[in-house]
Amino acid sequence: MMGLPDDEDGMLHEINVTPLVDVMLVLLVIFIIAAPLMARALQLKLPQVAAPSFQASQVLEWVVLENGQWQLDGTPLTVEQMEARLQASMAVQPECVVRLSVAAQTPYDHVAAAIALAKAKGVTRLAFATQPLDGRH
Repeated sequence: MMGLPDDEDGMLHEINVTPLVDVMLVLLVIFIIAAPLMARALQLKLPQVAAPSFQASQVLEWVVLENGQWQLDGTPLTVEQMEARLQASMAVQPECVVRLSVAAQTPYDHVAAAIALAKAKGVTRLAFATQPLDGRH
């Protein structure tokens, strides 16, 4: 007979690709919808908080500028000078608070170096300023 398959049972033995195509189209639609959601950046806005105030004699103001320079109580200092000042302050007043103010665009390695130096010199109370103080930096 013409037009009939050659096997005895009369069935065509081919792979049905329709379900495979359906699954692939569903996955494509899911990825098209999910791709823009994964591409969004996480925008952080820091909260405005009120920190407890300290007595002026207990607080050292340490400013880290964008270029990596350091200021202590408004005076620019080198690393060696900063080490000496921190060590002297901690010897006189061990409970002294060091308030670290950092410019918004300062690279993290400058901040990490400041924190490491404070820890090495025995600073046990390190505070982070959330906003610039009096436009000094």
